[in-house]
Amino acid sequence: MAPTPIENELMHRTLQAIEQMRPEVEGSARQAPSFPSGEFDPMFFDAPSHRSPPAQSAVYFCLNSASALLEVTRSLLVRLEEPSAPCGHLPGWSELSELSKAAGQSAYLAAVMLADPRNRNLAPLRREHAQTRTPVGARVKAKLKTLIGAKPA
Repeated sequence: MAPTPIENELMHRTLQAIEQMRPEVEGSARQAPSFPSGEFDPMFFDAPSHRSPPAQSAVYFCLNSASALLEVTRSLLVRLEEPSAPCGHLPGWSELSELSKAAGQSAYLAAVMLADPRNRNLAPLRREHAQTRTPVGARVKAKLKTLIGAKPA
């Protein structure tokens, strides 16, 4: 199922439009806070500052996610037509997997920013003034220890 010339052209145009929008959105997304201190640190991909307005940052993360998923889709459509690739063992599989993970993380960050009502009316804050949160992994570990009767550290 190779992409048709029309599908290729549409994907190419869409990627071009996203790539043209990203620098503009990224520039405007570096003005005010989005995340409290320690939240989503370290980021594993390029991102606007933690001082960005939530909606602007969400747009940026959505564009990153869409761009990455379009690249994965285009690569998969082309590679599925290669007769030398055994099913399930496409060349560059790990790169496509990493790109898909980054797209998912980016979309998740956008959803978190838009879902958190505390971010909607925040006045500009400095990162050092934001409340420090316990990482999710530490909270889950502590909860599991209490469930099995061990004392949390």
